[in-house]
Amino acid sequence: LDVDGQALAAADVAALDVALSERRATGEADSYASEVAAYFQERPHRGRVSRDAAARGARAAAAVREALAAFRTGDRASAQVRALAAFLRRHERPAASDGDMHDRQHRARAAVLAVLDELASAFERHDDAARPHAAITAAIHHAIEARTFSPTRGAGGVQLVDAVAARQRVV
Repeated sequence: LDVDGQALAAADVAALDVALSERRATGEADSYASEVAAYFQERPHRGRVSRDAAARGARAAAAVREALAAFRTGDRASAQVRALAAFLRRHERPAASDGDMHDRQHRARAAVLAVLDELASAFERHDDAARPHAAITAAIHHAIEARTFSPTRGAGGVQLVDAVAARQRVV
């Protein structure tokens, strides 16, 4: 994400995390700026935490919340999933061209985006009713797991049996 024309830094996110944790903030991202202001008051720093960095993190969080509003409140499940895919595509940063690592990251990103596209299409074909964002998130997790973490099947492995069957089992 870019905030104020610069890429959001890990230090910005960490500063926001400290401010929100200390304030025990539980609100939505659009309330983070006021939480940061209340935490720092007029001070530019608290310990090693910078008010400016926390404020940048808060602006980024609010922008993400706004950009993903269609994911949370879309009128169709396919639109909810497509909103997430569009967000990921819009904010994708290419991996460093570091040989195998670059290739693996590229394939992983492509696989995740393909799963999102396929899931959106499946919702359109079968049941495109809007769903709570937690339900869409669960569907995305299951779809990605099914596509990328298929266990190998075979005769080996652990077999669960009851006590009677265990006595009859021939090794």
